[in-house]
Amino acid sequence: MKQGGSPRAARQLSTSESQPDALELDSHQRADGQVARGDRESRDPHSNLYPDALEKVSRIFGTHLADVLERHRKVETLTGEKNVIGRQNLVEALAHLSILFARAKELDRDEQLEQVAFLGDHLRRVMMESFEVEVYATIGAHWDDENPKSVGRRYDAAAAPLSSARWGPPSTQRCHGDPTAA
Repeated sequence: MKQGGSPRAARQLSTSESQPDALELDSHQRADGQVARGDRESRDPHSNLYPDALEKVSRIFGTHLADVLERHRKVETLTGEKNVIGRQNLVEALAHLSILFARAKELDRDEQLEQVAFLGDHLRRVMMESFEVEVYATIGAHWDDENPKSVGRRYDAAAAPLSSARWGPPSTQRCHGDPTAA
């Protein structure tokens, strides 16, 4: 929900929005099925991007970027810490955008669409990282070792003994493989 209590109709950033559509008619293909290289008429005259790449970048930024940045800021506010992984993915997304525009003249249609796909992928990672941090912060907020009804106390009382009975005390557990194996 947005501040003010109104429900938000946020759309999920889907893979298909940053990937070339398999069924779309390609107006840039020659009769032999190959993408025409250097076809200046099929590119946007200002950006040198193919129309489908430009449309997908516009859709990502017009529809999804605000939600990605809002979620990223919310997690940093919630935790009081920098979301380093989220920030790195934002940097990577901007790097792909920079490559797309800086090298648009030399990139063919598939290479442009690949940069758009990488851009979308990094923005999805920001969203997922933010979601994971929110989940862990919420669990941590309920993990109270002092309250007998807290998640932490319930875990210690019910799940930890079962885990120890099966795998042994934590000091004997191994990082990889079956801890009961010799």
